[in-house]
Amino acid sequence: WGAEQYEMSFKAWMCHGEMMEVPCSRVGHVYRGRMTVTFTPPENARLSVHNMPRVAWVWMDEYKDVYFQRTGRLSFDKTGIEERIAIRERLQCKSFDWFMKNVAFDQQVHYPIHEPGPTAWGRVRNRAHMHRCLDADKRRGFSLADCGTAPEFEITWRKEFKCKKYHVHCVDMGVNIDVGNGNHSPGFYECHQWGGAQFFKFDDKSLQIRHKDTGVCLTADPQSVVSFTPCHSNDESQQWIFDEVQMSNYHPELWPLENSA
Repeated sequence: WGAEQYEMSFKAWMCHGEMMEVPCSRVGHVYRGRMTVTFTPPENARLSVHNMPRVAWVWMDEYKDVYFQRTGRLSFDKTGIEERIAIRERLQCKSFDWFMKNVAFDQQVHYPIHEPGPTAWGRVRNRAHMHRCLDADKRRGFSLADCGTAPEFEITWRKEFKCKKYHVHCVDMGVNIDVGNGNHSPGFYECHQWGGAQFFKFDDKSLQIRHKDTGVCLTADPQSVVSFTPCHSNDESQQWIFDEVQMSNYHPELWPLENSA
């Protein structure tokens, strides 16, 4: 138990198996009378740590190096692994490079082997309020705060706008927070990596943080109320200065795509 779904998939695709669609079928999950493994979180983790590197070693060829670099699992129990390798040789299975190029050909768009860094990161100052920095709160939305206490933000390679203190949550235009004076600020929602309400782009020329689908930009008004409003060129209230910018990390060919719906 643990990682068998990956091995079954690799074996079916790489070893001349067949995938069939069966309309009007019913699928049931039949449990054994007595479970031979426990399903507590520590045991789940142990089984995965044990089995995942074995699957990588048998099936992923040179791509296994990426797995071991990402996980740091350089040593593991190889007992019986020669039998799995012999099965692959006997069935004359295709290479994992073939699998990546013919089956998982869009993997690089969604999950690049070498992930770029963020395009912009650090504390964020507004050009119209240079002594203040961007702040955010899940309940109250965006505001400006003293730069000494303000959190860091980043625009990720996935075109997400994130406040680092919230880790797995992204700015989401689908979460609407009333910030007063008829203005509304987006809130935070768990990052889903599919663009849409979480697709933001930083323009290093105009210094605007723009939401792609709606075309609105992050704005700080004279009262330091921060919200998204229609974009206007040369508007200092919409110009944001990150501590660090590296636009070479911006890749329109990676998901979400620049021209995606």
